[in-house]
Amino acid sequence: MRVKASGTDEFWIRHGFRGGVSEALETFASFLAATQPVVAAEPERELTEPENRLLDEGGFPMPQLDGQGSVGIEVSTLAVSYAEMCAQALTTKEAALMLQVQPSRIRQRLGEKTLFGIEKEDHWVLPRFQFDNSQIVAGIGKVLQVLDETLHPVTVERFFATPQPELYADEVGRDLTPREWLQAGYDPAPVVRLARDL
Repeated sequence: MRVKASGTDEFWIRHGFRGGVSEALETFASFLAATQPVVAAEPERELTEPENRLLDEGGFPMPQLDGQGSVGIEVSTLAVSYAEMCAQALTTKEAALMLQVQPSRIRQRLGEKTLFGIEKEDHWVLPRFQFDNSQIVAGIGKVLQVLDETLHPVTVERFFATPQPELYADEVGRDLTPREWLQAGYDPAPVVRLARDL
């Protein structure tokens, strides 16, 4: 039996969750399952000020603890980023249509780890950072293959969007993000090295 979409369902459908509230809740549950519990740092193991500044500049700000040692604000920010990524991601069928291949080829590449996917209960979604217009970002498969499988999907997305000093491009006079580096046709090897260290 199919229940008519409520106003709340319509809100989530407008924001990319085709299954309404139930899909939004499933996405949030997947996020919670993929997220390690966050514990307060031990004072003797805290990072130095330069290390904190470097992380902050790279898009990974130091969590601000509340009075109970919780980082709820940062976790909810991460949850929103994850939900947005999943909502904007392509299904296997959509990716196949865009790349003009059969869905089985997309599943094969997911198995080979040359495409990055998030497994839902009964399907996969493919975040958009690995696509450039209607193609796969050149060389990204080599990078994806060396990533630690335990990395959170938002960490992977942020890695590809964060400028790296090791990826300085004389032609544009600045550090490039791994995604920009690959899009510009540079050798993927330095990005592969960075990805191994994540």
